[in-house]
Amino acid sequence: MVGVELFFALAQGVYFWVVYFWPVTLVLAALWVLWAAAAARHVLGAGQWRVLALGCLAPFAFPLVILICGTLFAAPPSGQGSPARLLVGQTLVVILLLAQLPLAAVSAKRFGERWPVVATSWICGGYLSLMAGAVSWMAVTGDWL
Repeated sequence: MVGVELFFALAQGVYFWVVYFWPVTLVLAALWVLWAAAAARHVLGAGQWRVLALGCLAPFAFPLVILICGTLFAAPPSGQGSPARLLVGQTLVVILLLAQLPLAAVSAKRFGERWPVVATSWICGGYLSLMAGAVSWMAVTGDWL
C-alpha cells in the first residue's frame, strides 16, 4: 500500500482503536460537547468563531499530521527500510506527540476564561493523537500488533 491507501488504512486503525476504547471516547466526547456549549453561551459574535477555530479545532490537526508522517515514513513491505528513514519517522512522531503539551498549556492560558473548553479540546485531540501515534509507529517500524 502506498500513499492515500496507506493513509486511509492507518486512519481506519485509529478508528478501530477509538471504538475499542469506547468508554473513554464517550466520556471525552461528552465533556467536549458540554464544555463547548458552556463556553459558547458566554461568547457572542466573532469571538466565538475564534475560540472554535483556534482553541477547539486546532488540536485535531495533530492526529492528521501524525498519520501523514506514518504514511510518508512507512517501512517498505520487504522490511528492508533505511535505518535513517526509520529514525526520522520515529522522531517526528514523538516530537509531534510531545509538542502538544506546551501548546495546550499556552492555548489554555491564551483563551482566559474559556480555558476549560480549550483544555478539553486539547485532551480530546491528544487522545486521538496517541492512537494515531501508535498506528503510525507501527507503520514506520513495520512491527504490527
